[in-house]
Amino acid sequence: MAKDSDTGLIKRAQTLRSPVDPRFADLTAGGYRTIPAAPEAEMWFGPHEPISPMAPPEAAARAWDYPVAYNLTIQPRAGELVPFEMLRFFAEAEPITRSCIETRKDQMVKLKWSIRGKEGSNVQVDDKRIAEIENFLRYPDRSHSWQAWLRMLLEDLFVIDAPCIYPRQALNGQLYALEPVDGATIKLVIDANGRTPVPPDSAYQQVLHGIPATDYTAEELIYFPRNPRTHKLYGYSPVEQILMVLNIALRRQLFQLHFYTEGNVPEGFAEVPADWSPEQIAQFQGWWDAILSGQLAERRRMRFIPAGTKPVFPKLEGLKDDFDEWYVRIVCYAFSLPPTAFVRQMNRAVAQSTQQAALEEGLQPLMSWTKDEMDYIIWRFWGYHDLEFLWMEEESVAPDVQAKINASDMDSGIRTRTEIRQSLGLDPDKFPDFIITAQGPVLLADIGKEPEPQPEPEKPDTGGGPDTPGPAEVNSSPGSSAEPPAQKLAVGAAFSRPGRETRPLQKAKKKIERIDRERPEVVAARAQVQELFEKAFKKDAKAAAKQLAKGLGLGKNVGADPRVRPQGAHTGAPLQKAADDEAKIDKLLARLDLAGIAATREQAAAILAKAMQNGGYAAFVQIDFEDAAITSQVNELAVAWAADHAAELVTKIDEATREFLRADVTQAMQEGWSTGKLADQLADNYGFSGKRAGLIARTEVANADQEGNFQAYKASGVVKGKIWLLGSEHKKDDECDENADAGEIPLEEEFPSGHLRPTAHPECDCDMIPVTEEE
Repeated sequence: MAKDSDTGLIKRAQTLRSPVDPRFADLTAGGYRTIPAAPEAEMWFGPHEPISPMAPPEAAARAWDYPVAYNLTIQPRAGELVPFEMLRFFAEAEPITRSCIETRKDQMVKLKWSIRGKEGSNVQVDDKRIAEIENFLRYPDRSHSWQAWLRMLLEDLFVIDAPCIYPRQALNGQLYALEPVDGATIKLVIDANGRTPVPPDSAYQQVLHGIPATDYTAEELIYFPRNPRTHKLYGYSPVEQILMVLNIALRRQLFQLHFYTEGNVPEGFAEVPADWSPEQIAQFQGWWDAILSGQLAERRRMRFIPAGTKPVFPKLEGLKDDFDEWYVRIVCYAFSLPPTAFVRQMNRAVAQSTQQAALEEGLQPLMSWTKDEMDYIIWRFWGYHDLEFLWMEEESVAPDVQAKINASDMDSGIRTRTEIRQSLGLDPDKFPDFIITAQGPVLLADIGKEPEPQPEPEKPDTGGGPDTPGPAEVNSSPGSSAEPPAQKLAVGAAFSRPGRETRPLQKAKKKIERIDRERPEVVAARAQVQELFEKAFKKDAKAAAKQLAKGLGLGKNVGADPRVRPQGAHTGAPLQKAADDEAKIDKLLARLDLAGIAATREQAAAILAKAMQNGGYAAFVQIDFEDAAITSQVNELAVAWAADHAAELVTKIDEATREFLRADVTQAMQEGWSTGKLADQLADNYGFSGKRAGLIARTEVANADQEGNFQAYKASGVVKGKIWLLGSEHKKDDECDENADAGEIPLEEEFPSGHLRPTAHPECDCDMIPVTEEE
């Protein structure tokens, strides 16, 4: 029975089986993974079997559907609709786009950066490896500074999205320089899967003059696009994203240019009385042109014209409409910049929030891209896995705002003073960390400890009689504090300065005296600034003489004889000659290269920063205030203020110097001086004199000193008002008198002259006295 039942089961199983597809063996032997579908899949309107793959197994996971024989093409970016040359053309020809690119460059290069250990790496700030990398990156290609080097990379990033660096190595294999390469000359090579080949296969080719010049592996060239795509080999730059808008904008600008340069329609018509003959119209036209052509003064006078004359102005159509604002917004949006500089003004609060949002949205991705590239370079060429490139983002915030943020974080316990110093790139100081409470500063080390009992102060014998109150009676009087002095010293001990008695944090209780403006530090700063500009003026005097003599066409032996005319002298009418000479002088002075003055910028900033820091310290001593954290904040403000002020100062000195030279240059042209005589005259010119250098030194050092005072008063929190005091050399009735007459005013209110603090004019020696809460 068992045998019969088994036979029945076998027969039943055979009837349920599906026959094996005869193609199965062939497909399996061929290496294909697709298994034929069951016959049920071929039912009426069924899905049916997929078409069998045609490519071999090694073609799996191809990156993109690249054209056949892609590597045989020579031209970079072949197959794309827009070549690199067109992108470069639009980026240079369209002014709004160029402004956006340069603005983004400016914003990036002004940011501060540093090399630091990665989180959890325990790398110290003074690690020698950090100094090694930072020193290298100050001039990455041995020719350009970090700012100039980064601007070149950002240019290729914004325009063609093909930033490229050639890491040149020394003979010993060490990294020698990171040289920017024109990304438009680099053709990308792909492997069989459409990806970048790995070494030793070539990954890039540089094409010069239409010929493949050099092959590079992926390790021999750093190609770092910001916006790669899966279906394309090259990046997608902001300029390419708005190319159609730029095309329209350029054509519109060309139309606007032709409005002023082309066409035969005059500026206006005027209908004359109907009974005039053609001869009368021509006669009136000639008279009208004669009295107005080239006569600016005549155009300002009233003119009487015949009755019935009606003017018509055919060129009054608008040259600016909604399209201009629309395309400006598109361009600015592509670069994440606010369009407020080019469009109609919006609500101030909205404009500020828009600008802040644009800064955050646009800068952060650029900062992240730069960090990724620099981290790769640090890992690839130095091999340091525990170091990273960091942006000091606090610098992108206004210094006074960042100082308030740091102070708030420290007071609320979010960050300690040591953590704030580390974020600023500073080493930890010797003062212990503390937080601010309602009872004043409390050391972090003392939190959780039981307060130690303080001994009662001894009551010294005052030597008085029975009617003389003792110390205990004085301290118990209404309004007095009975707190033992030992407690105050315990809190204030963290803020003592070397060479001074340790004092508690408290408001000034003594009479405030003037700050000594002849302190050794101030006198030394004046001498340094004067010497700095004297050297710059001497250098520029010689260079200016050569440049101007060449521009004026002066000869070596030309004298002051009026009969001897310098080369190129005008021989026309006197008025025309004067106008031509003035235009020529303007052009010469505008092109004058005053390299000596320009080179003083960083040196002047360093001296003024030091003078301002000393002014802040002197102000703290003046009001008897001590706080290491606030002193550090004032020092940081001094560096930022001095950098901005020095840049503005050098620009003003440069512009003023050109005007000081105008009279000598004019006289040299009119009288035909020799080159030697012009050089001698310029050497004695006030614009290059030691007297002017001394005036600059006295004024600017006093400015820095007073700025340090003001920032210290403001940061201390105990100064509420100020008084303007006239200087000892003040002898005339000017704006300083009005400031002094104003008496006491709030600290952050402007004096009548519009100044927050002295000085009010060059060589002003006025002073300012702070008014504290106690007074």
